[in-house]
Amino acid sequence: MKSILLFIILIPTVALADAIVLTGHYQGMNLVIQNELAPYGVGYSTFKIDVNGFITTDEIQKDFFEINFEYLELNINDPITVTIHHESGAAPRVLNEMVIKPKSTFEIVDINVSEKHVLSWTTIKENGILPFVIEQYKWNKWVKIGEVNGLGKPEKTRYTFSVDPHSGENKFRVRQFDFTYKQKISPTASMVNPIEKPFLIGSEIYNELEFSIKTHFEIFDINGKFLLRGHSKTVDFSEYEKGKKYYVNYDNIVGETIKKN
Repeated sequence: MKSILLFIILIPTVALADAIVLTGHYQGMNLVIQNELAPYGVGYSTFKIDVNGFITTDEIQKDFFEINFEYLELNINDPITVTIHHESGAAPRVLNEMVIKPKSTFEIVDINVSEKHVLSWTTIKENGILPFVIEQYKWNKWVKIGEVNGLGKPEKTRYTFSVDPHSGENKFRVRQFDFTYKQKISPTASMVNPIEKPFLIGSEIYNELEFSIKTHFEIFDINGKFLLRGHSKTVDFSEYEKGKKYYVNYDNIVGETIKKN
């Protein structure tokens, strides 16, 4: 009888790795992580943490642990990138990610717009690096006209932004959104611009829409669908459908009707 040799090759199970990447700014608090048991073998899923490219020495083989930022000697609002390396299929939970997300806490000391069309505002008590959105009130709504990056400093900080006012009275403000999606809005700064008021040259349009002077404008179809926005004296209208009516907002004039012939 022939003997049969049976070879069994044991292939060790290898756990696949994954990672959670968090970005934000240091706000003086540590992250708290709820760990998961490893899907293979013993121990926990998380096996390495690095912050800004440096591997931490935190004790991570337990149910809950903190990612300690103190040893990095970070300053408030310094950028941080946290990478949590873990085994696939067993992702840990970050319980307080909001502690590395900046909050909008600014207070306005003063806000004004000069005769040279420069909006300026001074803040205190900023506690996070967030952009200021600059808005102008026109066409019966607040319209975004630009952004300035906030510095996130608690002491007095002054910002400026050049604006392009329409004719007559103008209103401007700044606002911020933070990770909570709540907005913080400044008081309004006002000025009167004595320039000539523009007007549309004709209400029946062929291939070109023309204003008396260069102006900001936006165009909508009869159903209110937005079509075009710009700053010009003339607008190419050749591609728009003939026989249709359109609404035009320009300068501080709302909803003037034109017809494409």
